[in-house]
Amino acid sequence: MQNKGLRLWGGLSAALHAAVLLLVLLDLLPGRRLPEPTEEAIAVELIAEAPPQMAQGERPAPAPAPEPTPEPPRPEPPAPP
Repeated sequence: MQNKGLRLWGGLSAALHAAVLLLVLLDLLPGRRLPEPTEEAIAVELIAEAPPQMAQGERPAPAPAPEPTPEPPRPEPPAPP
């Protein structure tokens, strides 16, 4: 008996959800229209880009690592006698 009542309310809930979804998709619900926004002028100030500035740190940055030295050429194998 409980199963029948649960099935009835589950079906009713599904039908109501489907009806609301259909109304939303068809855009039939009242009160969903928003008024068009009014155009408004906004003052804008254009500023030329300034050259980049260097910040002064408390201590100097570490020196970069020296460039690696190239590997010496490999010796040629001895010639056959």
